[in-house]
Amino acid sequence: MTQEELIRDRQNTVVDLAGQTVAAQATATIYWNQKTRQVYVDASGLP
Repeated sequence: MTQEELIRDRQNTVVDLAGQTVAAQATATIYWNQKTRQVYVDASGLP
């Protein structure tokens, strides 16, 4: 499965993570497929 297929899979649970005090503008997104046990972390919003 490609990264694009992984993040577009409707079976995924998507978890948006927000920044904390140290880096309030930081963000990340987790794509988790419980059935396949695959996880993709989009850390493009981290410092």
